[in-house]
Amino acid sequence: MSIGPQGASALCDSPAQHEPRAPQPWHRRKWLPGRHIAPALESKRPVLHRRAAVLYGTVQVWLAVMIAPLQVAYLADHERFIPTLAYWHYAEWSYLRPGESLEKRTARLRSCCGHQQIPTVFVALRDGALLGSAMLVAHDMDTRMQWTPWLASVFVAPDHRREGIGAALVRHAVEVARSMSVRRLYLYTPSTKAFYSRLGWSPLERTSYLGVDVDVMLYDIEAEPDAAPDDSPGTPPGNSGGLRRGRHR
Repeated sequence: MSIGPQGASALCDSPAQHEPRAPQPWHRRKWLPGRHIAPALESKRPVLHRRAAVLYGTVQVWLAVMIAPLQVAYLADHERFIPTLAYWHYAEWSYLRPGESLEKRTARLRSCCGHQQIPTVFVALRDGALLGSAMLVAHDMDTRMQWTPWLASVFVAPDHRREGIGAALVRHAVEVARSMSVRRLYLYTPSTKAFYSRLGWSPLERTSYLGVDVDVMLYDIEAEPDAAPDDSPGTPPGNSGGLRRGRHR
């Protein structure tokens, strides 16, 4: 069938060929999930990839840190950490011994290294990195020479506080003292009485020492109290392992 000139003109002039098609109501449209979102995401793909890589790396590092076991060892077996540990102790507690230099602190720390004896120094390690310390010494207060031995220099690096490291160091020191037939342990602390109370320590007295108000505390090893609770997320800042300036030394 042929179409004449008039028919062709009429066909081309049909309103359906020139007027725009009316949009369908929204409830009748076909929704393709990726059709409208994909172009917007495509332009941000490099940014999303970078963010995902950073997040993945952060998670991997966090898992490596948290899964790696904590080791408590003798400083005598890791003497390379003596300068670092002496500096940490000096920076934290030099106000208690204003006449002691960093060199003297280093020499004193080195002289306390030992195995299964008093004095001795323990260090907390994870993946070979130094995280903290604790000591057993014969005397820590020259005004209380009748009491011995003492827990001292409990310290955790600031970046690793609130991880239970301080509690692990304290418990380890108590167990070593128990293995040496020590009946009682003593300590003094200016402001971490609550922390040690949660670990089974009992207050003896509140006194002034070296110009600072301190609590003297006792751990009765003979009594063998139930295991103290570990650090909880609700522990006040600085009381979970890490000790700030002015705290127990």
